[in-house]
Amino acid sequence: MPPSLPHQVTVEKTPNYFVDRSVPERVHNFNSSIKLILIVRNPIDRAVSDYVQLKYKFYKHNTSGTYGSFEERALDKCTGRIIKSYDPIKRSLYSRHLDRWLTYFNKSQILILNGENLKVKPWEEMLKVERFLQLPPKIVRDHFVYNETKGFYCVQTSKDVTTTTTSAFQEAKRWSESCLGDTKGREHPKLRPEARKALQEFFAPFNERFFKKIGERFDWNR
Repeated sequence: MPPSLPHQVTVEKTPNYFVDRSVPERVHNFNSSIKLILIVRNPIDRAVSDYVQLKYKFYKHNTSGTYGSFEERALDKCTGRIIKSYDPIKRSLYSRHLDRWLTYFNKSQILILNGENLKVKPWEEMLKVERFLQLPPKIVRDHFVYNETKGFYCVQTSKDVTTTTTSAFQEAKRWSESCLGDTKGREHPKLRPEARKALQEFFAPFNERFFKKIGERFDWNR
């Protein structure tokens, strides 16, 4: 990590950190006082999104063969039960992964963000980040614009933004002109009602344990 001056905050993002068994201890050894931010969404939607990413990678490197549907990979075709060993399913068991992090870090060091709300009201979740990092509030509603093609908000790049911004935010605006990469906003397959119900029942106990650990609940009964 690059050195940070007293007035700076260094941020790094890697989704796999949360689910890799070896990472919590290694991060703790690196910096035991570090602040951690975790964005979560409905685990069903997260698993489907993971599947879409894996499918994309498969066809990117293979000109023949078929990858199969999410339901074919996540549900046993004979019993209809969830295949617990399927990676997108395993990686969506938030309570299990959080347990490993809480072995090394205090819960007060971890901020949990609502991924669904980040999509529809990103300014609300960013205010939580600013407070968590003890930064003066700078990011507001006017800094975002809804992208109809992507289906979510992007950073506003218009010169019409009048709210006071820091040089760091101006730099972030330049990075965000493409509204994230092509891997974001892909269309997801629609699940059969019975398949989604099976997934809801499977994830329910794991979700409950997760809610109790973080002291907050999300509407994932969909």
